[in-house]
Amino acid sequence: MPHGWPDYFMTLPKENVFGTFDTLEPIARIGFLAPGLRRGNVFWCDFCQYLGKTWFVTFEGTAPRVYKSFERPLFGVPHLHFSWPALTKGTVTMQAPMLQPPITLLAVELHVWHDLWLEKITIGYHFLAPGKNYFYDAQINWLEQKIKWHKERYVWVSQDFSELPERIPRGLYYLRLGIDPAKCRYRYLMINTRVIFPPDIEVIPYTGTIFEDTIFYVQVAGEDYGVNFSPQGAFVYINDL
Repeated sequence: MPHGWPDYFMTLPKENVFGTFDTLEPIARIGFLAPGLRRGNVFWCDFCQYLGKTWFVTFEGTAPRVYKSFERPLFGVPHLHFSWPALTKGTVTMQAPMLQPPITLLAVELHVWHDLWLEKITIGYHFLAPGKNYFYDAQINWLEQKIKWHKERYVWVSQDFSELPERIPRGLYYLRLGIDPAKCRYRYLMINTRVIFPPDIEVIPYTGTIFEDTIFYVQVAGEDYGVNFSPQGAFVYINDL
């Protein structure tokens, strides 16, 4: 499902000078599609293949076995696979540094496959600047039946959601978080085809580091049965609608 560019060659005006060429456009044309909501321009993407090179990973609780797998390659490339032993529980946190995108409407997107029950999953965009840290995090918590939005350091705003999209024992989750960095606010959260709108929350920065960094953030926690978890693809969009 290509968009925005004709099949024949011609010169077209570009509405936004700071924008980037949609890197998924030629991929879409050869049939290698990202099965997400393709609106906006792709600023950054990664297919979750490398530890230490692209993704920095930490664990809490029981450490899982980590390896590359072709078991369920959504994008046709090997991906990281985390596997916990039966009757154990653990949490994995993944962070990928990137260049800072322009200040525009942003969306971060994650495709993740899992086997057995997830307790909660968090997707976020972190902007660290001298003196100020902004953490935009949304958490789907099936155990508490809530959506949680990060407001400021150690402070979350809970949104009761007794009708969360059904928690499945295994399968693929598609998550997309829309934010407005200029207004320090959340715009929406997509869980598969379900769109959830947040309460009016202003993200408040707290004392930051002495350097600048921008981070794609993912955290996944499983229940006490052991779980298999495979991040398949992560995307950052600018000029989101």
